[in-house]
Amino acid sequence: MATLDTLPPEIIDQIFSYLGRHTLHKVICTGPALCDIAAIYLYREPIFATSYRFAQFVTTVSHSRRYADLVRDFKLSEFCRHESAKYNLARWIEWKYKKHPVYRTSEPSEMDWKTCWMLHRTRCKGLPDKNIPVGLIIQVLAACRNLRKVELRIPNLDNDRLVKSLSPSPPATLSNRVFESEIGRSWTYDSRDVQPVYHDAIIAELPNLPHLEELQIRSAVWLTQDHVETILSTCPKLENINLRGSGDKLGSSYPYWATKGREKIVKRLTLCSQSVS
Repeated sequence: MATLDTLPPEIIDQIFSYLGRHTLHKVICTGPALCDIAAIYLYREPIFATSYRFAQFVTTVSHSRRYADLVRDFKLSEFCRHESAKYNLARWIEWKYKKHPVYRTSEPSEMDWKTCWMLHRTRCKGLPDKNIPVGLIIQVLAACRNLRKVELRIPNLDNDRLVKSLSPSPPATLSNRVFESEIGRSWTYDSRDVQPVYHDAIIAELPNLPHLEELQIRSAVWLTQDHVETILSTCPKLENINLRGSGDKLGSSYPYWATKGREKIVKRLTLCSQSVS
């Protein structure tokens, strides 16, 4: 009688290709024998229901080369609009403060998980409801070097700050960088130890992705013509690019980036915008 240990790898891969994400999560918890196979399908194209889940993903891949190398497609959509009190969903900033005593129950073992969750949400209501910070996206791009596709559909991103020194020092990330959006109040640092990080840092990480073939930056108001020219000149394997609805004002006759197609088309439009301005 055939078992999972005796089945050929091709058959096992075929079986796992039909499993949904919830089923794959359960398979990972069964033991190490199937964990590696299930992780391949889970991390190949991760899906984030909320920014809280995205922050969890950032922590995992930024500290684990094993999982970071499995990621092929990175898609980040605008899920922040659903993270309101009406839906009672957790946000990325709650993951940041998850270990702080002010935002958690003192004796969670005496309460059921629903009571603990509601108490946690009540204590976190005073936290600012911010956009996704730039630092979290940079950590993903810096760790996941096997990315083939990057898709960002978030109109607004918050600037971040790079923390140069911490006391006590947290675990090192794969990028050897720690951003303010990742650390809670238990870590102390001086204002002189931080460096502002802007949207340009996202563009600067793209040339470090040797397998990048498709790039979508949709509805990004921070995208500029210089950013597009940098992408075209430093990403040689890039075959498809989509910048629809993105960009700042580039001139009265060509106010916004709105293009979809291959690199040559975007490059032609870039030259046209230069002649207009």
